[in-house]
Amino acid sequence: MKKILLFFLLFFFGCAGNAADTKVSQGFNMSGKKVLIAYFSRADENYQVGYIEKGNTEILAEYLAEFSGGELFKIETLTPYAKEYQAAIDFAKSEQKQKARPEIKPFDKNLADFDAVFLGFPTWWGDLPMGVFTFLEGQNFGNLPIYVFNTHEGSGLDRTIGSVEKATKTKVLGYFSLYGSVAQNQREKAKTELKAWFDEISK
Repeated sequence: MKKILLFFLLFFFGCAGNAADTKVSQGFNMSGKKVLIAYFSRADENYQVGYIEKGNTEILAEYLAEFSGGELFKIETLTPYAKEYQAAIDFAKSEQKQKARPEIKPFDKNLADFDAVFLGFPTWWGDLPMGVFTFLEGQNFGNLPIYVFNTHEGSGLDRTIGSVEKATKTKVLGYFSLYGSVAQNQREKAKTELKAWFDEISK
C-alpha cells in the first residue's frame, strides 16, 4: 500500500510540476484579426534537453501561428550565443549585469498593421533575454493587446511580466508558461495545453 501511495504522489506531483501555468485576464477574439507572434528562442545545447535543432519557445511560436494564422518574427541578436549551454548562460548573465541591449536583426514588419501581439521568450536568469528588451524598447505598442508565452525549467515567469509591461508601457492581458523540456519532448501535450489557453483567449 505504501508503495502504491508513493507511486501516486510521485506521479501526481510530477505531472502537476510539468503542467502549464496560464492566465487570461482579458480575452481577444482573433478571428479575422492580424496577429504578430514575436519570439526569442535558442537552439543548440539547452538545459534538460541536450543539443536541439529547434528552440523550446520556437516550438510554441509555431503552434500559435498554426492556431491564429499569425505572422512569425524571430528576435535574433546579430552576435549569436555560444552553442554550449554553460558558455551561453554565463554570457547572458554578464549581459544582464551590464543591462546590455544587444543589436538585433531588423524588425521587417510594421507593428501598426497588427491587431494583437503574442510575445515569446525563455526565462533567463529570472528575466527576459536582453535581446527581447532591445526589441520591445524599439517599438511603439500603443494599445495593442499583448499576450505572453514562455518556456523555463523551474523558474517560471519570475520578473518577465513586469519587464514586458515596463518596456511596452502596456498591460499583459494573459500568459502561458511551460517547462521547455515539455515543449521539446512532449509536443502533443504542449500543443494541447497551448491550444486550450489560446481558445480561452479567443472566446
